[in-house]
Amino acid sequence: MAAWIIVAVVFVSVVVWYGWHSTHNELTKKINRETDPEARRELIKLQGQIDRGRAGF
Repeated sequence: MAAWIIVAVVFVSVVVWYGWHSTHNELTKKINRETDPEARRELIKLQGQIDRGRAGF
């Protein structure tokens, strides 16, 4: 029983970690490639909203 709980916790941890890093990194790449200052501001604002949402705020 305890082994299944450990497996579940590890699985959930890996999925959450991968999801956070892939979204965050992709958005960061888009921000870095964007040349329009207004579009960059909007992307940075979006990235902040996503990060706050993941933190539970």
